[in-house]
Amino acid sequence: MTLVPWSHLGRFFAACAQAVDEAVLNALFVDGDMIGRDGNRVPRMPVDRVLRLLRDDR
Repeated sequence: MTLVPWSHLGRFFAACAQAVDEAVLNALFVDGDMIGRDGNRVPRMPVDRVLRLLRDDR
């Protein structure tokens, strides 16, 4: 087993956080509107609005 040196853990965790962030955004934007049980409808995420909010937050 290979260990990650302590001095590299910060970069390792930053890379993991970035990968999770990208995976969540991809999952949010892939699909369109959803119709679920009993006809419950959930509209698609407004991509342009969410991206604008994310840019303003950073």
